[in-house]
Amino acid sequence: FGLIGASDSHVAGGSFTERDYWSKVGIIDSTPVARGSVPLDGAKAWEGVPRSPNAENWFIKWGASGLAGVWAEENTREAIFDAMARRETFATTGPRIKVRSFMGDFAASDLERSDLVTHAYASSVPMGGTVETRNSAPQMLVMAMRDPLSVPLDRVQVVKVWHDGTARERIWDVACADGNAPDQETRRCPSTEATVNTETCEPSSNHGDPDLSAIWTDPDWKPDQAAAYYVRVLEIPTCRWSTFDAIKAGTPPHPDVPQTVVERAYTSPIWYEP
Repeated sequence: FGLIGASDSHVAGGSFTERDYWSKVGIIDSTPVARGSVPLDGAKAWEGVPRSPNAENWFIKWGASGLAGVWAEENTREAIFDAMARRETFATTGPRIKVRSFMGDFAASDLERSDLVTHAYASSVPMGGTVETRNSAPQMLVMAMRDPLSVPLDRVQVVKVWHDGTARERIWDVACADGNAPDQETRRCPSTEATVNTETCEPSSNHGDPDLSAIWTDPDWKPDQAAAYYVRVLEIPTCRWSTFDAIKAGTPPHPDVPQTVVERAYTSPIWYEP
């Protein structure tokens, strides 16, 4: 299967951004009070104010709609459907992040090639495809670009899943923003220093990168073990919709939900099948 993002809306329209969010059901969650991001009865504080069970159990936990990304050769119905059929698709949680991945034989110097994408299609398998039996570990090429109307990127990850009698998952950070590199032992980038001013929702202006790329090899690769690999891209933090609602209403944010989110994109897998 391939991955996409989408909405689950009951009102024939999508609420696509955290900044301009009106939930998804209709009358019962279309205002900040109804969806639980602002206290009931015009209160300016949360202490001692009753809460709506529907909002607490459902509406306050939702987020803005996701988007589907498709790598098509041209902007035509036929090309887009062909791309979906070969699963060359990705999902985002809302921002128009771009991400793609390939698996094959790459050299570190390939990242400097001006014809990198052409070279990757000619010599490797794009996301959604299958790599068959090999004697040596393949390399993954991953590339991500920020949404220019959103915030910069914090990191790119490769997620590996496999089954050896038990379902397994392992995550590697493979590209880090701000000139950092993944720790060799933890496989993680340093925690971002980016912040959000939750009184104005202004994000950090001096952290994150506009694009990130890497060539990565699975250090635990086994030629006889089937596995799937997908890529996940994380932005620096931004305000959650409930925080935007509270600022507009002049009330404190809901005390029991996060004030920020980390938007992301994630690709269809590449399968290795021995």
